[in-house]
Amino acid sequence: SYHKKFTIIDTKLFENIRFFVKNSLIFINFAFFQWKLFNTLYMNKLIAIAEDEKDLSEILSINLNQEGYKTKIFANGIELLNFCKSVIPDLILLDIMMPKLDGIETCKLIRKESKLQDIPIIFITAKSAESDIVVGHEVGGNDYLIKPISSKVLVAKIKRLLNKTKNIFGANFLILN
Repeated sequence: SYHKKFTIIDTKLFENIRFFVKNSLIFINFAFFQWKLFNTLYMNKLIAIAEDEKDLSEILSINLNQEGYKTKIFANGIELLNFCKSVIPDLILLDIMMPKLDGIETCKLIRKESKLQDIPIIFITAKSAESDIVVGHEVGGNDYLIKPISSKVLVAKIKRLLNKTKNIFGANFLILN
């Protein structure tokens, strides 16, 4: 009789432990999913910088790295387009006046590629005429900044463009901050 009660208690205890472990694993899995989702949405975004002024591109890269973004620098549009054949950046910073292939032509080519056409593009240029700004938007630029630029303004514009909509498992979600 004593042995039978002990076995019943052990069985109940084992079921409670198994229930606790099962629920803990569900919680751990959910927490991991939340962390993975957060990282997918906000961290480690790759920003391509197409800028022929080496000093400026390095400063942009350092500032963006400090904000948690990964960066890749290109000296012209051809280098950027070749890179985009194998890796799709989350956002592109594009100078207009570059050798080999300028920013306007680069933007046109990006917008023609179905796998690249939705990448946000911010023009960063010394060209400040109203007609240049209009052309930048007409060819598909999402924003246009005139040099010299404020890194705080640039980061704010990047965050706005990256947070607009996210595609998660085939569904679009609007991110509200």
